[in-house]
Amino acid sequence: MYTRPEKIRWAPKIRPKLLKKLYHTDALRIQDIDLCDDVGIRLYLRCQTIIRAHNREAECPRCGTVFKVHDSWKDPADKIAVCPKDKCGWQITFGQYFQSKRHREIFAGNAVLVFKEYYVQYPLARSYREKMLLIDSLIHSFHVDLKTNLSGRSAANNLIEGNHKMVLEFLEGLSAIDSEKKREWRDRVKIMQIRRKGIG
Repeated sequence: MYTRPEKIRWAPKIRPKLLKKLYHTDALRIQDIDLCDDVGIRLYLRCQTIIRAHNREAECPRCGTVFKVHDSWKDPADKIAVCPKDKCGWQITFGQYFQSKRHREIFAGNAVLVFKEYYVQYPLARSYREKMLLIDSLIHSFHVDLKTNLSGRSAANNLIEGNHKMVLEFLEGLSAIDSEKKREWRDRVKIMQIRRKGIG
């Protein structure tokens, strides 16, 4: 009996219309916690995917164990990594792992710390306000990056569907929604970041 090969699953990018809906709803002072959670978790899973790819890790599609596939980009394509969980037996070569990431746009680049910050902080957020603050902080950090990096792609393209121009125009539109409140949130983000650095 033929069975389909078990492949690594990478979380998809978020659809712009979902983010736009959240921002519009919030601008109307409606705290839609279900919508906020939907967006927040999608961003969380996408950040998780990007971080795992950055760390050369994979989640076993058979048992869910996360493990390192290879140690160096110089590893031969036929080098095999086996899931470390007892009796699982799933395996993948470095070449197959590399192919699984192609055209997925999950390269962290210089933004790895931004992805990690959201990935660590989001599960700790409890209230609607805390979650929106983290979502907006993540999106806004890439908005700044896009405006100063017009010649090439930005890390925002790794999170949001669309090409460079489309994502920039989309983020410009988001910025115009209830901009006064967004400025207040971003000021709070800056204060939080300064405090964290002071503690660290």
